[in-house]
Amino acid sequence: MRRIYHRFPLKADLAFEIAHPFAEAVRCIVGLNNSHITEKKGDDLVKLHFVVDVAESKTRFEPVDRIPGLCDTVSEVADFRITLNETLLTPARRVPLSENRFLLRLQDSGPRCECFAVKDGTAGDMDAMHLKSYVMGACE
Repeated sequence: MRRIYHRFPLKADLAFEIAHPFAEAVRCIVGLNNSHITEKKGDDLVKLHFVVDVAESKTRFEPVDRIPGLCDTVSEVADFRITLNETLLTPARRVPLSENRFLLRLQDSGPRCECFAVKDGTAGDMDAMHLKSYVMGACE
């Protein structure tokens, strides 16, 4: 079943390919949900927390963990909303920095998977290239 979002922009900020079949690429994206990484930004340590939602009924997004068997039922095209919450980690406390939200479309293309990324909104300082590096890292 195709999971598409009817408001996905026609023009993507970035188009790239993943060298995995569609089903594997979907598993990689779903695997990012509720995971986190830490990065150095200047002298600061920043935690990035991933939240992944998938298109539901063409009009809204649902968290991927609420849809049982998602990886086995989706085919051809899947639209995801990936939210990256940035938190500054200090010895005394954690300070929320920003929320970066992206729309990501995976499209079946035989042995490869085409991806189209669009930044949703203006909040945060990340762009589609950041999302690509995280997605490619998850699929390795």
